[in-house]
Amino acid sequence: MVKKPSDDETFHILIEAALADEVCPPRIRLTALAKAGRIRVEKYSTGNVYETVKNCRVVTILEGDHAGIKTRQPAWISPKQMPYDVLDVRDTSLLRQLNLIPPADIRPLEKRAQVSLKDPPRWLQGK
Repeated sequence: MVKKPSDDETFHILIEAALADEVCPPRIRLTALAKAGRIRVEKYSTGNVYETVKNCRVVTILEGDHAGIKTRQPAWISPKQMPYDVLDVRDTSLLRQLNLIPPADIRPLEKRAQVSLKDPPRWLQGK
């Protein structure tokens, strides 16, 4: 069984990735570090029926000697693309002053419209 890195080990892995201008390593847990205010996480996704879905996270270090550095943003993210989710516990007004997207400004993906029939046929009612 593979031992999962501690929060401090994960934090140092992220610093090393950002200093080396690498993308955020996949499959590492970031939520605890984001909730502690040590990092900011922006999550991106792209893809549709005709292409492979791509996911990534861009992490900004918020504390220590390397505060402000980020992991590399993959080339497939367009400059105008907004993240679908942001993990950042800092105050919304501060984030807006820093010209960063606060979590409150992320719009959830729209749900598909639900179709309802006034008199559905018997076979559709499951009886």
